[in-house]
Amino acid sequence: MECAYCGIDFNGKPFRRDGEIYCSKECADADSEERFGIDAEELDDYGDEIEEEDIEEEF
Repeated sequence: MECAYCGIDFNGKPFRRDGEIYCSKECADADSEERFGIDAEELDDYGDEIEEEDIEEEF
């Protein structure tokens, strides 16, 4: 497989995000930052907010 960010061929379990395949979480985060202007910390914070909203809706 080829990483969508760095372009290296790799074997093993890919990291997937937004329909793309990456060799590592670091490549996925870097690509998201370049494409969308979102850094890894913002992505992590956004995921936490979604989980909190889902929990609140269940009660």
